[in-house]
Amino acid sequence: LAGRLEGRAVLYGPEGTEIAAAGREPGADVQRALAELARFVTGHTSSTATDTAAGTRLTAYALGTGRGFVLGVAAPHRGSGDHAVASIAAVLLSLLTGEHQSGTGAARSSALVRLLLGARREEVAPLLGGAEDEDGVTRWHVVHARRDTGTSDAVSASALGAALGSPLVDAAEDVVR
Repeated sequence: LAGRLEGRAVLYGPEGTEIAAAGREPGADVQRALAELARFVTGHTSSTATDTAAGTRLTAYALGTGRGFVLGVAAPHRGSGDHAVASIAAVLLSLLTGEHQSGTGAARSSALVRLLLGARREEVAPLLGGAEDEDGVTRWHVVHARRDTGTSDAVSASALGAALGSPLVDAAEDVVR
C-alpha cells in the first residue's frame, strides 16, 4: 500500500500505538497529524477522516467494528484509484484485525504480518499453531487446488478457506493456495 501510494501506511493499535508501518517516513509534523487523525476516528462515529499536513494528504480508516484498530495513510498526492486501493487495504486489514478477539487469531495475524515484513518462516511457525502428530511434531496442511473449469475467484477461495477452517487463502488466476 505504501509503495502504491508513494507514501506511508501505518497500522495503529487500540491504544493508538504504532503496530506496523511501511514506506517513506514523513516529517515529525506529518507523523503527529496522522496519529491525531487516527485517534479522531477511534473516538468518533466516523469510520474515515482526511486532513492535510505539510502538503501531505492524510487519511485514517477505522478497522473492524469498534475494536480500535486504525489504518493511517500519508501520501504526497492522490491519483485516480488511490482512494479505492486504500479502502480495499482497510477492508483486508479489518478482516485480519477482527481476529484479535481470540488468542489464535491474534497469533495467526501476527505471523502473517511478520511474514509480510520479511521474517523467516522458522520465526513465525510457532505462532501458526498446527496439529501435533503421534510423535509430538507439529504439522501444517498446505493445499494447492485447481478448478476443473473456469478460473478461481474470491468466492470459491473463501469457500475453500471456510471448509478448511483457515482464513489464510490466496486465490491466483488458475489456482487456490
